Order: sequence, then C-alpha cells, then structure tokens
Amino acid sequence: MTTTGVGVLTGCGSEGGDATPTASGSGSGNGPLLPTYIEYTGVTPDLSSTPEGALAGYFRYPDPQPRAGAEHPAAGLDSVEILYPTYQPVPLEVSENPFWQELNDRAGASMDLLMTPAANYDEKFQTMLAGGTLPEITVISGTPPRLSQILSSQFADLSEYLAGDLAAEYPSLANIPTVSWQSCVVGGVLYGVPQPRPIAGGPAMFYDEALVNELGLDPNPTSMDDYRQLMRDATDESAGRFGCSNPERMLIHVAMMLGAPNKWRQADDGSFVSAVADERTKEALAITRSMVEDGIFPPNWVSSTYSDKRDTFTTRKAIFHPDGDAAWSLFQGQLEATVSALPNPGPDGQAAPHHCGNPRQGMTVIRRDLESERIKRLLSTLDWLATPIGTLEHLFRKFGTEGSLFTWDGGIPSPVEGATSQIMDLQYIVDGPSGLGPAIEDDVRHRYEWYAANSENLELDASLGLYSETQAEVGGNLTADVAAMQLDILAGRKDIGEWDDFVTTWRANGGDAVAAELQEEASR
Repeated sequence: MTTTGVGVLTGCGSEGGDATPTASGSGSGNGPLLPTYIEYTGVTPDLSSTPEGALAGYFRYPDPQPRAGAEHPAAGLDSVEILYPTYQPVPLEVSENPFWQELNDRAGASMDLLMTPAANYDEKFQTMLAGGTLPEITVISGTPPRLSQILSSQFADLSEYLAGDLAAEYPSLANIPTVSWQSCVVGGVLYGVPQPRPIAGGPAMFYDEALVNELGLDPNPTSMDDYRQLMRDATDESAGRFGCSNPERMLIHVAMMLGAPNKWRQADDGSFVSAVADERTKEALAITRSMVEDGIFPPNWVSSTYSDKRDTFTTRKAIFHPDGDAAWSLFQGQLEATVSALPNPGPDGQAAPHHCGNPRQGMTVIRRDLESERIKRLLSTLDWLATPIGTLEHLFRKFGTEGSLFTWDGGIPSPVEGATSQIMDLQYIVDGPSGLGPAIEDDVRHRYEWYAANSENLELDASLGLYSETQAEVGGNLTADVAAMQLDILAGRKDIGEWDDFVTTWRANGGDAVAAELQEEASR
C-alpha cells in the first residue's frame, strides 16, 4: 500500500520529533504537521518498548486500572456513526447486545457502528461515496483510486486540531508513535488518524516448540541450505506431515534471506527500485519452486484457501507456518502450546534484515462538512477508543464488563463463553500503540525477544509515507498480476524463465510510473 506523506522515513522506529515532517500552508501554519509524540506514562509496562520498535510487554493489568480518557467523550452528540471493516463475525445487534449498550452509555452517545465484512468493504465504501451517504467517521482501508481527490473533497483537514503540540488535547492520540501518522498525510494535509501497528512485526514463520523438539528438529538454521534441510527433515509424507503450509508466504521469507527489497527500496541516487524488478526476487521464486518440488508443502496447497493453510498448522499437519505476527496469540490459543518463530538467516550467516510491517492498518477520517466543535467532539471519541493497554477504557474495549463477559485469572482477563458474540473489533476504527499481553509472563517474554531481535535489523518499505497516483489508480491490478504470476511459477504452470518478460510488462503497465512518482514525492 502506498499512501501520501511528505518525506521518506529514515528509520523504522522513530517515535519523536526527528522523523516529523513540516509543511507550509497547512491548517497549523508553518510548523510541525504531524502530532507531537507524547508518551502515556499512567501504566508502567513490565518490559519496556524501544525506539527501534520492540513492543512493550505486560504480564497483567494494574489493579485498579487508571482512567485515561474523558468519562463520556461523545457527550452532547446524539449519535456517532462510524463505517469500518470488521474481520470477525458481525456481533449481536445493539438491542440484544449488552456490551454495545454499555459502550453507548460510556461514550455518552449512541455508537452507530456500520460494521462491514472486510471482503465487502471497498464496495461498500465506494457505494456510499458515490451516493453521498458517508457517515461522520469513515475508515479508509487500502488505497482507493483517486485517494487525493477523495480526501480533499470529502474529508476534514485535521491539522488545525492535531498538528504539533495541538495533539496534547487528545493525549491517547498523541501517544500513537509518529511513524504510524506519516502516511495519514496526503498533499501536505493531515487527513486521518491511524490504526497503529508494530513495525518490528510483519512476516513470521511460526512453529509449535514442543512438537519441533519432539521431532528432534533444530529451529536455528544459519544458512539457506540449513533452512531448506529443516523443512525436508520436518516432512514425512507417509505420516501426512509436511514441513511448511504455504509456499506463497514462504517466498517472502526466502526473499528476505536473499536481501530482496521490502516492496520498495530507495537507491543512493534517489531512484526507487521495486522488489518485483530486483533480481533476488527471481532467485527467491526459483528457490521456493524447488522447495515445492522437494515435497515440503501439502499437495493440495494450490486449491486450498488461506484459512485451509492455517488449519494445516493448527492441526499439526504442517510443522512450520508463515503468517503475520498478529496471528501469534491466535495460534498460541488454538494450539494451547508455546509458539515460536524461526530466524531468517542471511547470506553471511547473520540474521537477514527483517522486512518491517506497515506501521498502520487503516486511516480514520472525518467528514469535512461538519462544524468545528463537532469535529473536536468526534476526535475526543476517537481519543477514547485509542486509550492504551492497562487503562480502564482499554480493558472494557477489549474484554467488556467483569463478571458478565470476563473473569480475572491472576491479573489477566479470561473471556466467558459467548463473549465473542457481543464484543466487536473496535481496533479497526482506531487503537492504542501495539503491545504484548497482558498475558502469562513466559509467553510475553518469549514474544518480546523476537520483536526485540527484529527491531535491531529492520528494513522499511521506502514507499511508506509517499503518494503515487499511478499506484492509487492501477496498483491493485499490478499487485494482482504479480501474485498470479508468482503462483503460476510456484505451481509449475509457468517456467521461471518467463519472469523477465513479465517484469518488462509490469514496468510498462505502471511499475516504472510508480517508481518515478515516488522519487518525485520523496524529493519534495
């Protein structure tokens, strides 16, 4: 995803003013355009975050939990209507949902949440946009065509409320790291509030520690050859067991080990080089195709869905599973075991640079035709929804009300049966900074070490924070073309020798134009 910003990030974990762009003519005048980062100190983590990107860790909620936001942030508003994508089954309607009713009471207004399944969200957004029926608050997911024009014509410039030190009026929003805000700037205007995500996250090759130990496997490969042999050793087709679940995502790890770019890399001369056109991507494709021929993947992988591939891991039919780091807690719960992630060895035997995750999920915007006082109240509501881990508001937002939706287990909330039918995934509107836990101490420490190790050797996608109109217009098609060609090669339907001609066509169809626009944007 490529969205507008006003500069290129020079590091993966900046949380202060050093990475804050400035802009002339914004709503805040000549000065910092992005919110000044103000760390929330009301809850002390058990394991501290680092500027490089390691996540804070929490072993339990404090007792009592401090209040971090306004008691009724939407007071004075009859309702707050929000359109956002949901990634879970839609919960019970408000009339049958005590959690939703309590959410309304605490907000001080009716929270009219237009939850739309993520698979249908883009269509819903475009339909409401065309019909002029967008609500007061909308989440923009991905990079829709004509993004710059949509934002300027439909949504408010938030610079006059959040730029620089003005953000102190909204302390939980100011607590969101600067790196997450950068791609909320389009054409020199701050339009949105980000849903922050960890930059030290991204791709992870998961495994069940106990199972790997039981099989006598060494989960510490120091070279590409070691890595491939580990996958072979984990495979026993006669027993219905395979080394890895998903060759398409294995390709990401092989590319990292070879040193391919994280989507886009900026060269010393200022030009932008895509991973698609980098020779190491072709090499990674050839190696991963060889892994397919080794038989380390289930034979039905081509026809299986993403969920199917996850199931091969959680049913222990695949020993290693590549996924996003956000799935760590999910797998740990499903397997009821300690889940770890393999290192990616580089060509020199040291850890390969880890491809940074995107520092934000979506961008939450406010309609531009609203009066200033109403926009302020809506920002207060978003601030309340972004309160950080350990606070009273965070506890309710994630787990509901004690007794009816969760019980305590050593300072850790334990959801009761049926809780998921009420609680919605509000983190896809806005959220506080990512963290680990609260959870069992050993599990938190285990994951903390992985993030800390990644944070020491990160590579950012150089296009983050930059806007390309070509990417907005045809980027979806370009990405789909790449995925289809890679799938064909991995499946053996096309030969690796056809990749070069494909890259030439990809560049002509928009890849070169995106690169030129990114370079121009970065030079401003």
